[in-house]
Amino acid sequence: MSGVRVSGPGVRKLSELAAQLEVAPADLRRNMRGRLTAEAEPLVLKTKESILTMRAKSQAHTFRGEIANTVSSRVRAGGSRVTIEIRADGRMMPPGMTLLPGWTNLARGWGHPVFAHGANRRKWHWVHQTGKPGWFERPLLESRTNLKAAVQAAIDDTTRKLTG
Repeated sequence: MSGVRVSGPGVRKLSELAAQLEVAPADLRRNMRGRLTAEAEPLVLKTKESILTMRAKSQAHTFRGEIANTVSSRVRAGGSRVTIEIRADGRMMPPGMTLLPGWTNLARGWGHPVFAHGANRRKWHWVHQTGKPGWFERPLLESRTNLKAAVQAAIDDTTRKLTG
């Protein structure tokens, strides 16, 4: 699954702050990670909503909830790096469906068998499935301005506490 990168002057400040946090009291580091985790949660919910609202033509689309359950966030802070990661982890899908979150995001869709006649596997009936291209990136890109502002506020607040 492709990622979405947010850049700007706050990224440099966040990297500098991460380096300062390495030697800061543990509660200040926890507070910063907690704030960033809280900012990531609405993005996770928007991304889940995006796949759950995919139009369904038949019962074949019951996998939407399975895909939504794979979306999560992770905040990492160490050295001079701070990362807010939103991801859809196909390893959380049922066996045989691990690639489905990525395939559902593709404009070209994918093919899959739906049934077989007897023991001869060449008689599988294949269908073309389409998903919801952009279900993953679109909600994240639409939220980037709010995320930048929230991260900047967290940076400023933590910087004040470090220098205060």
